[in-house]
Amino acid sequence: TWVPVVNDVNPCELHCRPSNEYFAVKLRDAVVDGTPCYPGQPGHDLCINGICKNVGCDFKIDSRAVEDRCGVC
Repeated sequence: TWVPVVNDVNPCELHCRPSNEYFAVKLRDAVVDGTPCYPGQPGHDLCINGICKNVGCDFKIDSRAVEDRCGVC
């Protein structure tokens, strides 16, 4: 079995490694559109056409909208 590996340089490429090994290979130039750029981290950045795009709290691409201290967009 193969497991995904986070690539901080190109987060929208698909890199995986065999579950019992310590090397990784690039399997695809781009993950599926809508995949989070940095899973498990705050923010709404998504991979679109192989590029990490900023998505604001209003869920618009390249928006600079952010939540205030009360969590309101």
